[in-house]
Amino acid sequence: MLKNYGTEQRTLPRLRVLRGWDPNNPSTRTAKAPIADGVTIKSGQVISLQWGGGGYEEWNLGVVATSDIPHFAVQDSDDFDVVGSGLLTGLSSLDNIELQTPYFHASPSPAYGNHGMLKADGVTGSVTSASAGDTILGFQSRFNAPNDIVAEDSSSVPDVSTGKVLVLTLQTAFQRAVV
Repeated sequence: MLKNYGTEQRTLPRLRVLRGWDPNNPSTRTAKAPIADGVTIKSGQVISLQWGGGGYEEWNLGVVATSDIPHFAVQDSDDFDVVGSGLLTGLSSLDNIELQTPYFHASPSPAYGNHGMLKADGVTGSVTSASAGDTILGFQSRFNAPNDIVAEDSSSVPDVSTGKVLVLTLQTAFQRAVV
């Protein structure tokens, strides 16, 4: 991370929730859990709960098993509140939330198009385009994906070659693959 006059600047922006998440509503499917040993998670990455060696669920990057419910990390694993409490918050893809994440595959160029289906890419914590038969994480919700937010997010350092800060805007809508 770069420091600039007392302001923390990030390589990639944090998860931004545009609408649909009410953290004080008890009916939301937000989860808090510890992070698996040796795993580094950044805000906006796709994560899922899996049983750890201690006999309890822990966050891991991506979606490993077909039974996993994808979540989006709200904080970084090294944020002070996460380190202090030992718990990281994840937003469930079962809820109807519109969000922006910088963790998506830009190459090879997926067919993001308007309302394109999206899935977790496996264990890297990124989002990629989906096709029939995949477990769906959500749908792209804005035109011209990915979107450049450099004008509205001064906490992120623009890409040196393009001068942009790119995010993918999506609407969560979990649908398990039909096997």
